[in-house]
Amino acid sequence: MQGCVEEVVLDNFKSYEGQVRVGPFKKLTCIVGPNGAGKSNLMDAVSFVLGVRTRHLRGDRLQDLVHRQEAEGPEEVARRRCSVELVYRFERPQEGSSQTKRFRRVIQPSTEARYQIDGQAVSQEAYLASLEEINILSKARNFLVFQGDIEAAAHRQGKELTAFFEQVSGSVTLNEEYEKLASEKAAREDKARDLYTRKRDAQHEKKRMSQQKEEAERYQEMESDRRALQAEFLLFRLFSAESVAEELSAGIAEARRDAEAAAVEREATQQKLGDAEQEHLEASQATMDTERLATTARRDLDQLGPEQTQVRAELQSAKRWYEELSTQAELDDQRRVRLEGQASSLHEKLASLEAELENVRQEARKAMPLSPEQWEQFRQAQEDTERLTSASSQEARELEHELRALAKRRATAERSRREAAMRAEHLQQKVEDLTATAQSARAAHENVAAEAAQKKGEVQELARKCQALRESRRQLDEERQQILEEIQDITATERQIEMERRLTRVCTELSHAVPGVFGRVVNLCNPVQKRFRVAVNVALNGHLDAVITQSIDGARSCVQHLKDRMMAPLTFLPLDNLRSIAMERRLHEALQGRLKLRPALNCISFESSLSRAFHCLLSDVVIADSLDDARDFVFGVLKELGLRC
Repeated sequence: MQGCVEEVVLDNFKSYEGQVRVGPFKKLTCIVGPNGAGKSNLMDAVSFVLGVRTRHLRGDRLQDLVHRQEAEGPEEVARRRCSVELVYRFERPQEGSSQTKRFRRVIQPSTEARYQIDGQAVSQEAYLASLEEINILSKARNFLVFQGDIEAAAHRQGKELTAFFEQVSGSVTLNEEYEKLASEKAAREDKARDLYTRKRDAQHEKKRMSQQKEEAERYQEMESDRRALQAEFLLFRLFSAESVAEELSAGIAEARRDAEAAAVEREATQQKLGDAEQEHLEASQATMDTERLATTARRDLDQLGPEQTQVRAELQSAKRWYEELSTQAELDDQRRVRLEGQASSLHEKLASLEAELENVRQEARKAMPLSPEQWEQFRQAQEDTERLTSASSQEARELEHELRALAKRRATAERSRREAAMRAEHLQQKVEDLTATAQSARAAHENVAAEAAQKKGEVQELARKCQALRESRRQLDEERQQILEEIQDITATERQIEMERRLTRVCTELSHAVPGVFGRVVNLCNPVQKRFRVAVNVALNGHLDAVITQSIDGARSCVQHLKDRMMAPLTFLPLDNLRSIAMERRLHEALQGRLKLRPALNCISFESSLSRAFHCLLSDVVIADSLDDARDFVFGVLKELGLRC
């Protein structure tokens, strides 16, 4: 099914920290950036999500693909999750199906890779099969042209080139069937070859001679074209260098203007920062005053608390005393009523006895006179009656006395009750006054607290403004530092361009003045892949600007030419005086089978006539993919063999 890539989403993959969306992609999309910007890592991410193995992504383990900061250790990286998602859009989707399909590959903290299609986890086989439906063969890697593949393919020959085409086309899976058919074809070709051998040989010889003639003529034409193009190229480089110099000069002037504007803005920001700090000090003083008022109100409230508690306790005690007096008064009333009833009954009984006694006396007077014995009995009875009456009178007096005592106690209790009621009312009024005072103090405290909170908010706002001003000042300082660094880089670039221009002019002058001058080493060799450029420059060390000459006499003539014109000295490499050193056999055998190590001579291309010079410079140099690989090879393998490189 036809379609195209719409978007790539990276999450903690290699140099990409966090989630980064790259897209949308068009039919032709170019990704441009300086060294180290992440272009190759983006290609590795596309290869990773399309099922390419880790060893083809410049890494030995899955954890090598997870983003790692400079200060982080392996344990922190092992806990991080990494994923890459690719959105594929179909040009003509099937009915009922979605227009896009999302392929996602995830590296879990457990260092295991998982595959997802449209958010659903699937196996690796189902994932690769779904990719094959859109003509992406992960094993063949037919979906990307990697950095240096074209140059590497151009240097392949014979079986190596055939294997490369089979890998790209995916026909490597048909090797068995191809070999079977090839054997059948070879058998049939052997039969036909015997019949056409003589004719083919004659035609081949004729064709070879014709091709040699055409090739010689074509070589002469191409040689003349090469010289014309080389001259045009040098002129174009000079023109480009002058254009770059003009642009850099304009950039320096603009950067200086930006630096001056940044300095003015920085001074204004510093003035604002000083004003903000003054306001912050004033707000801090106001906050301290408010907090001091709040502390005073809180202390007054705390002082009112014990007095209010004491008054409430006295009020409760007075209420309990009032209740006890009321209960005692009720009991005394009941006892008084009971005693009054008893006294009434005794008075009534005494009155009835006195009445009976008076009746008896009157009857006795009216009756017949009594004898002395009867009078004696009468007096005895009268005395008994008086004694009984006296006893009853005494009891009545005691009851009256007790009644008067009870009345007195009742009056005292009533007076105490009234006093207690008045005291309770006074205490209640005092409690209400204290409650009102506490409420007013609480309201004042709340007002002070609200004012303190407002002042605190103002202080925080001023602190935020100060922080913002400090951050702005820091950003301005960073921008100023960046502008200064850019100015320094531009100045250094100008010096490099001037030096390159001077060396090119000197080499051109030497080639015209002295025969047999080939040029500088840096211009006579080219890395087969861009990633080898830095390593080759480091290996050549101080010979990048050295000039290769045909003979030592030519080198002497060049030195004399420089002296006559008072030019800066240069290093010369005469081919007839250089010793060509081949790589030691044991070192070459030690490099066999190590894909991450290779001789430096295999990483550059140069003319065969200059092989003596480059063999002298790089015969014992080995280029490794990483520092760890180089360290293991030098201190492990070569140390055991007793070799150096």
